[in-house]
Amino acid sequence: NGGTCTNGVNGFTCTCAAGYSGATCSTLGDIPTIAINTPILSTLVAALQKADLVGTLAGTGPFTVFAPTDAAFADFLADIGVATLDEIDDQTLTQVLLYHVIDGLGSAVASSDVTDGLEVTMANGTDVTFTVANGGILNINKATVDATFRDVQASNGVIHFIDKVLVDECAPNPCGNGGTCTNGVNGFTCTCAAGYSGATC
Repeated sequence: NGGTCTNGVNGFTCTCAAGYSGATCSTLGDIPTIAINTPILSTLVAALQKADLVGTLAGTGPFTVFAPTDAAFADFLADIGVATLDEIDDQTLTQVLLYHVIDGLGSAVASSDVTDGLEVTMANGTDVTFTVANGGILNINKATVDATFRDVQASNGVIHFIDKVLVDECAPNPCGNGGTCTNGVNGFTCTCAAGYSGATC
């Protein structure tokens, strides 16, 4: 599992890759364990700890987690005008984080399972939309799934690294007069009720 071996006076020792442990790196960690051992997910780990979701994502699952990198969180904090996670109240942060988790499907979602236009309900109860472009470029809403760090296996699911924090642009619903809102790669779109039109109906 990608571990490195060192010979020594007492025999060999293994230095395990992120997420693995044990004398021969054969034990696969759960989602929080892998995140904790991945340096570019340190802000995600801090957010999960603040929102008290580490225990949840250490559960049976299977979970599919879209994990924003530290750079993605830095951009997100700048976009909302705060310097640190501490300036976000726990309830809001929890909803943001749950918008990155798929649960309850019976199996984790691999990148190969995703089709263009697929809509999936996240753990916060709101849908996301996937797009698949030429060359296998995979987007979830406005975020791009990392081509290298996707389908990272955990004992209770799978992790896909993404380059943006997912924001539910349909909460509150920007579509007026009974229109329905859909998140997508270019932002939200409104499907208007009969007799209404325009970007926000």
